[in-house]
Amino acid sequence: FKGKEKGYLIGILIGMGLTAVVPFFTNIQSRIGALDRGTHLTLTVIFFVSGIFLVTILYINGTKDKTTFMAKIVGITIVTVLFMMQGLAWLFLTMREHSFDTLMNEKVRSIYELKLKGLPSYADLKDAEFSDEDSMEETLPPIRLSEEQLAKEVRYVARLDLNADDRKVEVIFHKKGTNVDFDFYKAEIFNTALWEDLNALHGKDIRNQIIEKMTALESPFPAYEKALKAFMAQHEDLRGEELKKAVLNLIDELNDENFVKSNKLEFIRDEDFTVEEVKKFAESEWPEPNSKDNIPRYQFRKEIVQYLTTAESKGAQLKKEILRFIAPVQKAGTRLYRKSKDGRHHYVAFMHYDPVKKLVHEVGYEYTDYRAFMHPSSLKLAGILIFIVLAILTLFPLFFQGSLITPLNDLLAGVRKVREGNLDTVIAVHVQDEIGYLSESFNSMVQSIREAQAKLKEYAEGLEEKVKERTKELQETLDKVQALKKQQDGDYFLTSLLLEPLGKNYAQSKNAIVKSFVKQKKEFEFRKWKKEIGGDLNMANTITLRGKKYVVFLNSDAMGKSIQGAGGALVLGAVFSSIIERTHLHVHEQKVYPEVWLREAFVELQKVFEAFNGSMLVSLVFGLTEEETGFTYFINAEHPWTVLYRDGKASFIENEMLFRKLGTQPNFADEFKWRDLRPDGQVFVRTFQMEPGDTLILGSDGRDDILLGTSEEGVRIINEDETLFLKHVEKGEGDIEKIFEVIKSTGELTDDFSLLSVTYQPQQKQEEQSKEDAALKIVEEARIIHKEKGAKQAIQYLEEHLAEFENSPRLYNDLARYCMQEKDYEKAALYAEKYGEKMPADNEFMYLASYAYKMSGDYEKALAIGRRVTLREPKNIRFLLNLADIYFLLNRLDKTEEVLRNVLALDADNKIAKTFMEKIEAQKIG
Repeated sequence: FKGKEKGYLIGILIGMGLTAVVPFFTNIQSRIGALDRGTHLTLTVIFFVSGIFLVTILYINGTKDKTTFMAKIVGITIVTVLFMMQGLAWLFLTMREHSFDTLMNEKVRSIYELKLKGLPSYADLKDAEFSDEDSMEETLPPIRLSEEQLAKEVRYVARLDLNADDRKVEVIFHKKGTNVDFDFYKAEIFNTALWEDLNALHGKDIRNQIIEKMTALESPFPAYEKALKAFMAQHEDLRGEELKKAVLNLIDELNDENFVKSNKLEFIRDEDFTVEEVKKFAESEWPEPNSKDNIPRYQFRKEIVQYLTTAESKGAQLKKEILRFIAPVQKAGTRLYRKSKDGRHHYVAFMHYDPVKKLVHEVGYEYTDYRAFMHPSSLKLAGILIFIVLAILTLFPLFFQGSLITPLNDLLAGVRKVREGNLDTVIAVHVQDEIGYLSESFNSMVQSIREAQAKLKEYAEGLEEKVKERTKELQETLDKVQALKKQQDGDYFLTSLLLEPLGKNYAQSKNAIVKSFVKQKKEFEFRKWKKEIGGDLNMANTITLRGKKYVVFLNSDAMGKSIQGAGGALVLGAVFSSIIERTHLHVHEQKVYPEVWLREAFVELQKVFEAFNGSMLVSLVFGLTEEETGFTYFINAEHPWTVLYRDGKASFIENEMLFRKLGTQPNFADEFKWRDLRPDGQVFVRTFQMEPGDTLILGSDGRDDILLGTSEEGVRIINEDETLFLKHVEKGEGDIEKIFEVIKSTGELTDDFSLLSVTYQPQQKQEEQSKEDAALKIVEEARIIHKEKGAKQAIQYLEEHLAEFENSPRLYNDLARYCMQEKDYEKAALYAEKYGEKMPADNEFMYLASYAYKMSGDYEKALAIGRRVTLREPKNIRFLLNLADIYFLLNRLDKTEEVLRNVLALDADNKIAKTFMEKIEAQKIG
């Protein structure tokens, strides 16, 4: 099976599973006592009806067999009624059971209170009558009991006198043939007295009262007593009612757990019930306490194992003795189930406890009395269900005959006539409902077919002439199309010629190696040339900024197909080439810092594409790699993330989109800002320190947009996993041409495809490394001098060796720090800037250089470096506050306010920024 049919089959199997699997597990839980029998039976019916309901719905909606609407309606209705009736039956019978318990408890209490009148035995109740005045409580109705009635209703009455020395359960009345092992149930009767006494406690000194009660009762089976004492020892902080509630809750938990364990013991065969078997059971069911909650429960294991050391019995007798340790703790009035010693007779019993006289009475009735009490209600429910089902089976067909079945049969008859070729068929509409609307639509459809058939006949008579006319028109159109195609191919060819020099790799570097690969989706032929055209563009060149050589790289994707995308790439390539050439030719362009160069180039490109009013958008990554250090600056405008290939592993060096595409329109007409390109309105530059052997790989959307295949429904499956490209990079070993082959083997390219890589391979000489090692020794010696003699002597020592190790960043690092200690800000700024030139990735030292220039009074130099570091880290509050201070010292209050607003946007409670803003406001007023 496939598709929906497979889904229907799986659903039917699930429905069948509900009818069998779930009741199987609930039955197991019921047998061991973890789930009561009534709940198991209720769940069995609910899941059975649910499973049948699911199977019915799925079969009716998914079968290809012949069915009728009436069968579907009646079938679904009956199953729904069964499901609802089960819920109502459970609720009603639960209430009925509660009524039975209430009635029987009233009888037990009445019998007990009559006994308190001083009658010598229950047999003396013959022909006794009591009025409201004689009864123990006004709430009890007058009772007339005879010996015959007592013998008929009550099966037995047993009593446990807790004041007696032997504490033996005494049978004070029983019907002939009753043979209940009260010695076995003694522990349970005793536990009821304990629970009732604990529940009746009140006052503040509950803890001592609980201990006194348990001591006074002197339990013959002390596991519960020791468990409660262990629990109270753990909870010394509990007092009063809170302690009482916790103790009673623990008893309820232990009762539920021990009930399950007692059932498990019952399942062990008598012949297998040995001391060794019981010991294994105790050790598995009550393991060593590994938590605070297990300590009270562990007492049961201790008591049972201790008892086994002296136990001489085995088999059924040993089982009876062990079960006493975990006898249930029931509240007085709870319905109990008893059986005779031979297991052939069953009873329901209720206990009554007199806390003053310390008497526990258990009154037993025939189990069949309980069944007789419940049977009439169940019979009524069954009768109601049968009546409802018969009503559905008989009345539904009558009700739906005129409103549903007859109109549907008329509609089907009309369909058969039309299929046989009778297009004059008209269906009568009796009622304006959904079927009436369908009948009207059918009549309209048949009329349309008649009219279409007439037109088709008319058209067929003049078809030959029309074919000739149409063929002539098509030939003329084809000639025009071929002429336009030649013109279009010429335009394509001219555009591709213009793009060709822009996309060449002009980068010349010994350390930073650039490779480029472009495969445009659109291929065309013009005369004898075969070319490609599209919106992807790679560019690479070399420029010099502030005396350092940088490799410029760009990978872009202009939006639009073929000529439209190529037009965007042509504009971008021309403008970016102009920026590079301007940098080559003008000295003042070469004096800017790399961050500033990138930002200004980005702004210039945006302004150009903004002029197209959103009709030309370009995503791109472009940046600079310093040849000497491999330190890379770049900006990504809604382009796929840049990939780092290092030591055979590929990973992204970005994790969020920071700028939108070039050409995105701002929402305001005043001076251009970047709020539409960046949510916080800022432009900044990303940086990355490449290590020797690293390769950065930039790619367009085409690297991810791969056609992987076609689904069963014929829908194309396009890759949506952006991390798939990382696997392709690793398989291609970072080589862009190999990566292209790997991607082609995975699926079909659906867009223009371009990759550009920058690999950092510095040619470090042995003598340079040796000189750096020697410089490190000088630095270590200077640090010893600094520690022993101070910063001034360390500065002097390092400056003596500066000429010899002028290329060592370590010397400049320590010199800047020592000069800052001596507050020689001018030298500190100079050395910090020199260190930044050697180690451009250290933003903290760039900040130090800006701060030192500010303190030395060279505000312009401080501003230039301060802007660089905030371009890299626009959310660093220390950097921003330093820049705001520099603007303030230059009396550029508008810029100061702008930077401070950025600080407050990051930290609304920043005290320095708030104080600064107040200072500016005061200066404006002054």
